[in-house]
Amino acid sequence: MTRDADGPKSFKDLIMVIQLIRIPIFYASIPLSRPDNQNIELAETHHPSILYLYLILFLLAGIVTLKLLLVAWDKCFKPAKFTTCRRDLLIGYGGMIACGIIPQVLKVILMEKWKELFLFSVYSFVCNTLFLFLFVVKHHDKYGTSKKESKKIWAGILRTIMMLLQIAITVMLVNHFVRGKYSKKQTEQTETWIYMYIVCYIPCTAEFAVVMAGWIRLKEKLPNSNQSARKDTVQPPQESQVLVTVPTVPREEEQYETTGNSTSGTKCNICTLPYTTTTVIPRMLVGCGHTVCEECIQKFPRQDIQCVLCPFCRKPTSLPDNLPNRLPKNYAILDIIHNLEK
Repeated sequence: MTRDADGPKSFKDLIMVIQLIRIPIFYASIPLSRPDNQNIELAETHHPSILYLYLILFLLAGIVTLKLLLVAWDKCFKPAKFTTCRRDLLIGYGGMIACGIIPQVLKVILMEKWKELFLFSVYSFVCNTLFLFLFVVKHHDKYGTSKKESKKIWAGILRTIMMLLQIAITVMLVNHFVRGKYSKKQTEQTETWIYMYIVCYIPCTAEFAVVMAGWIRLKEKLPNSNQSARKDTVQPPQESQVLVTVPTVPREEEQYETTGNSTSGTKCNICTLPYTTTTVIPRMLVGCGHTVCEECIQKFPRQDIQCVLCPFCRKPTSLPDNLPNRLPKNYAILDIIHNLEK
C-alpha cells in the first residue's frame, strides 16, 4: 500500500470521477450534433469520407504504438521512476485535453456536417479512453502533490488559474465565433456542446499544468498490516540477518589501512569506482550524510523534480538547481585520496 499524498489528493480523484460520468455526458451530446430542422435534409445527403475513417484508425494505432515504444524505451534505458511517471502523466493529460478541445472546435467548423461531427466525437471519446488507461491510471495511486508547503500552495493556485483561464478563453471564443453567426437554435446547441466538454476536461488542464511545473512527488510505500505484525514479532538475531550495510565515512583507524592503491571508504558504494579529485568526486547527501559520487547521484530515484532519495536510507535530499555538483564535497575522503597520491 502507499501513503496518501499530502494536499489536495481529491483533485486527481475528481478527474477520475468526471471521466466516469463522461459516458452519459457523451450520450447526451449526441442530439446536439444534429443540425436544426431546416437543414436536416441537406445534412442527411452528406456522407463522411472514407478518409476520415482511415485517419481515425491511423491515430488510434499511433497512440498504442507510442505506448509500446515507451515501454521498450523504459526496459532498455531504465529511467528513474519519477521521470517515467511525470512523462506518462504529461502525455496522458495532454492527450485528454486535446480530445476535449477537438470536438469543441469541430462543432463550430462542421456545424451542418453532423455525421462527420459525430464520427470525430466518437474518435475523441475512444482516444480519451486510451490516454486515460494507457498513461494515467497506472500512476494515479503512485503520485501526489509535493510535500513542501510552498509547492502545495502554488499547485492549488496554478490549478485555479488554469481553470479560470480556460473558462475565460472559451467564453471569449464563443462570443466571437458563435454568437450572432448562426441561428438561435444552432447557437444554443453549440454553446451547450462546448460547455459540456469544458466540464469534462477542464480538470485535466489544471492537473497537466501542475505536473508540467514538477510540483508532484512519488508516494512512499508502506508495509501492510500483516507485514508490520510479522516484523514486530521478529527476534533480534533474525533482524540482524536482514540489515543492509550502510556506507559511512571511514573510521579514523580504517582511513590509513591501505591495500595496494585502494583505501577503505575511498570507493563509491554504488558504481565501485575509486574517488578522485577531478572526475569521481565524493558528494555528501545533506539529507542523511551518506557519500556517493556525482554521476550516481544523478541516477538516484526522485521524490520530486529536484529531490533525490538516498538508496541506503530512503531519506530525501534537495539538489540545488537540480545539479549534484552543488552538493558539498566530502573533504575527509578527499584528504585521504590526497595523502594516498603523495
